Amino acid sequence: MPEIDSKKTKKNARRVLNPYRNLARISGLSLTDTKSPAITGMPRNNVFGNSKEIKNVNVISAIDEIEEIEKAVSNLSRECMEVIYYTYMSKELHTKIDIAGLVFGSINANKTVERRLSEGLLQFAEAYRGGRLLSFKNQENCSLSLKY
Repeated sequence: MPEIDSKKTKKNARRVLNPYRNLARISGLSLTDTKSPAITGMPRNNVFGNSKEIKNVNVISAIDEIEEIEKAVSNLSRECMEVIYYTYMSKELHTKIDIAGLVFGSINANKTVERRLSEGLLQFAEAYRGGRLLSFKNQENCSLSLKY
């Protein structure tokens, strides 16, 4: 197997994980789709297109991406999974000190958080959609190279 380019692979993994919170909010269905009527007395223009259909497609796409991300994260080692979760997937934003306390029980474990995050990004890249995020050092000689 060819040598993995760690820097590019981690960058690819970050690119997929960073929008997770936004996707989670998009995929959440609101309690109601109705809007209060506005009485302005002004004539209204007809809107072309089907905005409801576009919203549904966006929600379905977000749900699909979330499922793929969560499936890949579930295949990580426990500590890496927890660090990835608190860094990219938790509803609240956490600092490295917060993550160190939550995962390792010590606020002095910042370097351990950085190491587990680095390992976790590589593991995630391997697990996500069959290794699609992996980047190799000699890609021209590699038949396994898959671009995201």
